[in-house]
Amino acid sequence: MDKYLEKASKNGLIDVIKDWLKTEKYVSISGIQRDFSVGFLTASSIFNYLISEGLIEDKPTYSKGNKVLIYNPLTRIKVYLIDINPTIVDALKKEFASYDEVHIIHDDFAHFIDTHKDIECIVSPANSFGYMNGGYDAAITDYFGLEVEKEVRRYIDKYLFGEQPIGTSIMVPIPNTDKKLIHTPTMRLPSPIKEPLIIYQCMRTTMMMAVTNKIHSIVIPAFGGSTGQVPPSLIAKYMCSGYEQVLDYLKSKEHQ
Repeated sequence: MDKYLEKASKNGLIDVIKDWLKTEKYVSISGIQRDFSVGFLTASSIFNYLISEGLIEDKPTYSKGNKVLIYNPLTRIKVYLIDINPTIVDALKKEFASYDEVHIIHDDFAHFIDTHKDIECIVSPANSFGYMNGGYDAAITDYFGLEVEKEVRRYIDKYLFGEQPIGTSIMVPIPNTDKKLIHTPTMRLPSPIKEPLIIYQCMRTTMMMAVTNKIHSIVIPAFGGSTGQVPPSLIAKYMCSGYEQVLDYLKSKEHQ
């Protein structure tokens, strides 16, 4: 143990930082310097200790100046992309192959939730009015009850004048659970999607909402499948592009 780490351990800073890690998803040497008012050498020692102890498990996504390793918030969110269509699943696996934190699942919603009790956030791709009575959304309401739809519609009525714009995301609690639901409509009313770029926007705003609210695990359906009738290759392409846009933006902000 070097002298910087030893001092941090003696004055209790290491224990404080371990508690901080329970809620913090964006960890970097510069962040430790800023949040705990310590010098670069102390922050570096602490950072390397956290890696050696397995408290930071993510791979570095950037390096800059003095070889400071940067860990992006998105790499600390466990993302599950789920669909029952094997063609869509294969397309998603191909597009997201380089992202270890993104897991592609071929399963139905109820079975997935039954076997993944730690999921914090569910994503609904319903419509601008919050009706969740068809397809994947019906599976959500069948599982959690109609109160979740009522929560979505109450929010839309109260804050969005009764209609949520396509491609935007809102978050509501799922009644009688500790989970949240992100509602990201891919269409105004159930109908085929004519402009696949909507899928990019839906994925982008969904991930923005997850990062902003410090979500640790999230399950997202294939936007534009089923009713949307978007080809699997385009679904995968635009979902990956939306994910990457948020990832790249967060990296660029750390560079500034």
